[in-house]
Amino acid sequence: MLFDDFERSDCSPGTYTESRFVILNRAGGWYWARVRNLMEDWFSRLCPESQAHALQRIRSGDDRQFQAGFWEMYCHESLRRLGYDITCEPDIAGSPRHPDFLATDSAGNSVVLEATVASESNAETASERRKAEVFDVINQLSTSDFFLNLDVHSVGPTSPPAVRLRDQLEKWLAALDADSVQAAIESDGLTFGPSVPRHVWNEAGWHVVFRPLPVAPQFRGQSKHRPIGMHGPGSAYVLDNSSPLQKAIKDKAGAYGQLGLPYIVAVATDSTSPDDFDVTNALFGHEQFVWTPTASGVPDVRTTRAPDGIWFGPQGMQNRRVSALLITKLLRPWCVGSVVPTLWHHPAAKHPLQIDGVPWRTAAVDSSGGLVYTEPSLDMSTFFELPPEWPGPEEAFAA
Repeated sequence: MLFDDFERSDCSPGTYTESRFVILNRAGGWYWARVRNLMEDWFSRLCPESQAHALQRIRSGDDRQFQAGFWEMYCHESLRRLGYDITCEPDIAGSPRHPDFLATDSAGNSVVLEATVASESNAETASERRKAEVFDVINQLSTSDFFLNLDVHSVGPTSPPAVRLRDQLEKWLAALDADSVQAAIESDGLTFGPSVPRHVWNEAGWHVVFRPLPVAPQFRGQSKHRPIGMHGPGSAYVLDNSSPLQKAIKDKAGAYGQLGLPYIVAVATDSTSPDDFDVTNALFGHEQFVWTPTASGVPDVRTTRAPDGIWFGPQGMQNRRVSALLITKLLRPWCVGSVVPTLWHHPAAKHPLQIDGVPWRTAAVDSSGGLVYTEPSLDMSTFFELPPEWPGPEEAFAA
């Protein structure tokens, strides 16, 4: 079993530091019971060798490992529902390594699938963990008239004295008048305008700016709420969603030599922002503008792609052993009925993938060189035989 066997009554929302497994393992109510039951059902159908691996990952307390274990279960269940017989961790001639699955259909056609994740580095994960610890302490402060907005400009190298910070914030908020703060916000026309009070915290490498967000008048002075209402980075920064995808794919693209079969690399990412633009940059090279001088003095501007993609490099098409990529973002056990992965077909695969009846969106290069997206004819909830409102209709943390 993936989860412990006990009667659950804790319906409180998760904290910032709680892992996904801890929340799932303790949360009461039918909503979370249905999620656990689905995971246990999928887990029970894994081969014993894959079960041991998935169990270790799911219960590790590391959300990256949890995602990897769940994504492997998701891919196995998807192949099973597509009608494949599945061999877990098959032997590959000439390779000491074992891919996740060898799937064979009723006609004897086989495909190899390897599941992986594009996740944060250890350093980024540790930084997020320290930030989560601070957020949990802040959420313990007592305030009935305000929420807090946090702009995190920098995260220190160690965990700070967050309890002292919480006490400072309580005193600061107690001295504020909610009506006056609301009037300042309306006067500036901005929630974070110059007239709105702020508390700046600089200590041990941490730089965080706090601003009060007044609770609606009819709810002030009532039961305690979680103080953190909004938080984000303190300044603009460049998002790079292509590089983590490229790294995850590169690690698997040539891992098993010449398979002689269609090969799918399935990648799950936890980032909130990767979209088709990021994936096409990762696969076909980053979009760039080329300016060419002309006699008229008006430069000729063309859009091209740099030869730095997984599929298109300095020598043209490459990594042709990968027939397709199955890519999803923000897939969680409780949203399998709504999140739709995309299957990206390699335009020059050595062994093109032929697979029917998939509930996934597909992306393929057509005869004119254009990228064509096709929406699935089957929705994910139907594919997994789940009601449309699953895992509801109850609220996630309804008492």
